[in-house]
Amino acid sequence: TPDQPVALAGQFHTRISKGVDNPVTATAVAIESRSGDQVVDQAILVSHDLVMVSAGVLPPLRERLGKKLPDFDARKLVLTATHTHTAPVTYDFYKIPETGVMTPQEYVAFLVDRLEEVIVNAWKQRKPGGVAWGLGHAVVGHNRRSVYANGTAQMYGSTNKPDFRGLEACEDHALEILFFWNQGQPQPLA
Repeated sequence: TPDQPVALAGQFHTRISKGVDNPVTATAVAIESRSGDQVVDQAILVSHDLVMVSAGVLPPLRERLGKKLPDFDARKLVLTATHTHTAPVTYDFYKIPETGVMTPQEYVAFLVDRLEEVIVNAWKQRKPGGVAWGLGHAVVGHNRRSVYANGTAQMYGSTNKPDFRGLEACEDHALEILFFWNQGQPQPLA
């Protein structure tokens, strides 16, 4: 979370932050599977509170990690975003005031510094443990772009017009979950 105003992503008009209601966070988990002393595979998964992962974030981060973590294949870094519509802008889309507001480029530099720290800490603190996955389903959102006969699409477009043809894309209601535990077997909740 920056200590100065930023433009907020996720709408079609410029919004400038006036304070912090909830901090922007990033969470990383470092995973490495081994067979004896041999590395079989590895990955670092990072979730951060942004509307999306913009193109300017991953390349400089991978380059830094290549130097800081020589035993980690930086191509196996995965960044995801929580898709919040009230996080800092990381790309040029909005008209941002020239003074008093952090630019997207300044925020990306700030973000990459923080992500590097989170990722390096996760990698250096890995311990023996286990991982498993689960799959469920939950409807938590829906497609909001209506498509019309002339090929155009509109966010929140009317669906009761004669030229309405459908929604722009499918919806994914899958709820994929990863479970992690320390060395040994997972313990049931008491």
